[in-house]
Amino acid sequence: MKKHFDYTLFLATLLLVALGLTMVYSASGVLARERFHDSTYFLKKELIAVVIGFIGLIVAKTVPLEYYRKISYPLFGAALILLVSVLIPGIGTKAGGAQRWMRMGPFSFQPSEFAKLSLIVFLAYVLSKNGATPGKEELPLDNAKLETILKGHSLTRPQYEEMIFKVATDTLLMPQFEAALKTANGG
Repeated sequence: MKKHFDYTLFLATLLLVALGLTMVYSASGVLARERFHDSTYFLKKELIAVVIGFIGLIVAKTVPLEYYRKISYPLFGAALILLVSVLIPGIGTKAGGAQRWMRMGPFSFQPSEFAKLSLIVFLAYVLSKNGATPGKEELPLDNAKLETILKGHSLTRPQYEEMIFKVATDTLLMPQFEAALKTANGG
């Protein structure tokens, strides 16, 4: 079976990456020249991240869809555990006034970034599990459970990133889920 490749989405991604690289260079060229004597210092770091990201894209594209289905629940469970564990003193690291980072040796990461990816995989699986389509068939989760999943982790850590995610969720996703629930309940 031949896999479908969405060229429009890929082109849009390439354009956004190019725009982002342009913005990084435009915003940091002078600072990089002053601090590192190389106006492309930050641009080079971003290019490395872009290459790593595209390698990740290729790897993700080659993984069978069935594998994503199998790992959706464990992946989402791990994300929830990481989101809670960042609040435990000694595990979570404070940076910029908010305790949202975790350190693992020389590396640090934000569990909320991992949670976003796992949420996409989880919701894709849940919504496709029984052929459910928003607005057409019954969704496997009710509105209260979806709100808890989508916004629950940000209640103890009010930050701009979390607030933006919350507003985007309310604005873009919840009306679709509410419409689907009404349809499923005969309303």
